[in-house]
Amino acid sequence: MARLKELAGSRAEAFYFALCQALTGRDIDVGAKDKQDQLRAVLVEQSYRIADALESQGIKAYGTAKLSMVGVISGESIELPDFRNIVFIPLVAQRKRSQMLKQLEYFVQAHPFSRMWVFTTGVRTPLHEVKERVEWLSRRISKLNARPFMRAAGVSIVFRSTELGCVARDETGTPTFHIHAHAIVDVERKLPLEEWCKFRDKVQTWWNFYFHEAGKLEGVRETCKYVVKPAELEILTAPELAELHRQLFGRKLVQCLGELKLQRKELEETRQCLVRIPGSGQSHLKALPKWNGGGCRKEVEEKPKHYDEPPKDWIVANLPPSTVLTTRAEPIVVVMNYTGSGQFHGNRRIEALREICGPKFVGGSDPPEGESPTLLHRRRVIDDPQSGGAGGQAE
Repeated sequence: MARLKELAGSRAEAFYFALCQALTGRDIDVGAKDKQDQLRAVLVEQSYRIADALESQGIKAYGTAKLSMVGVISGESIELPDFRNIVFIPLVAQRKRSQMLKQLEYFVQAHPFSRMWVFTTGVRTPLHEVKERVEWLSRRISKLNARPFMRAAGVSIVFRSTELGCVARDETGTPTFHIHAHAIVDVERKLPLEEWCKFRDKVQTWWNFYFHEAGKLEGVRETCKYVVKPAELEILTAPELAELHRQLFGRKLVQCLGELKLQRKELEETRQCLVRIPGSGQSHLKALPKWNGGGCRKEVEEKPKHYDEPPKDWIVANLPPSTVLTTRAEPIVVVMNYTGSGQFHGNRRIEALREICGPKFVGGSDPPEGESPTLLHRRRVIDDPQSGGAGGQAE
């Protein structure tokens, strides 16, 4: 621990180094890794297909950033497709969902009696009415939250996630959606069964459409899913995907309310991030100081504030150890304009991570004094989608 503090340039970085040391070297089964890679390949292919369709309709779906994820120890790398913030592009939805799931799980850790509710909106919604129905659903849930009988029972909706459900064509061929919302409900106190049943009936009567009280929340994944399942979008034509984008543009499909909103604000103001900590039984999330961004008293390199051309091999973020690149967990960096060298000579943080985590990653003992840990052979891995890859994406 003394060596970690010596290498760290800040308290936040010391936490990050300790986390990397603890998590590096954990293995996953080769079969599990293959399945993980196959699922990601499907999402990548679906994302390119949707983005190409939108581009064909004059909607910009690709960004210009050229980012890669690189393993600090192995040197393995993978390019990250850059899509604009369009919520039904699968890779965009996956990233946003992953961030939100951490917030929800952290909230439920402190509120173990949270419950899940499901709200529907009646008949199926044609494509050209999606915007209006989504806005109605959002306003309706907010109004329910403010009802006196909700406050009297000590019940509040703290999270809402709107989903479009399965896609089906009506008799005219128009795409229709089953618009509904999953919600997390915070319960201040336990109500007697009879009182709870009466309260639930009040909610059902006020809502008017089908409402499902799904019981105590056992896991948060069901409360925050894709706005539309990627496979469902395959039946939509390019003009229909463009219309769906117009219908959803600017809509707040996911919303944190009440205590959950305050939790997010507090984490942001105190510059903390949520990190999963493995345990002997079940893992849990812990709030740690953010190590990305901000100053560092030992940072040697000055990141350019102005430049004539985009910098190469510019590390923009450090991530906790992950098996995203290999079957063995290692620290990951997100790199702009990666040239493929994988060395990052002179980067203080990278050199520290290799000293701290290198021996654990290769499975050997600490290297002799003055020597660097042995690195595994680097093999560059880049997604190679079959779709067009417009906007400078890899083809």
